[in-house]
Amino acid sequence: MNKARRKQLSDLSTETAAVVAVIEENEENRDWEVVRSTIGDLHTMCESIRDDEQEYYDNMPEGLKNSDKGENAQSAISCLEEAAQKLEGAESACEDTPDAEDVIEHLNDAIEQIDEAQGF
Repeated sequence: MNKARRKQLSDLSTETAAVVAVIEENEENRDWEVVRSTIGDLHTMCESIRDDEQEYYDNMPEGLKNSDKGENAQSAISCLEEAAQKLEGAESACEDTPDAEDVIEHLNDAIEQIDEAQGF
């Protein structure tokens, strides 16, 4: 993973944590449509970073794919796939009758995966 993608992941983690804070702080006046839209944007960002990392891996020479560098790229991709699924789950949990705890749990799980991906 290159420095630019690590920065994007750091920003994604920070922005996701900010959504958690908004949900926790605005118990009475939550605008779930805005929250859902914001989570959708984060989901799109996560998928874009994952796609960039996948492209990086796909364009590696075969020798590098089997090295630590290739394995790290694959691990980061897996973490980002999991994070994207958690963000999608959070977005879905905002529909109908949202459960704040469920949304927050999905978001915190996504943050954990995003942060793990930064280590690769």
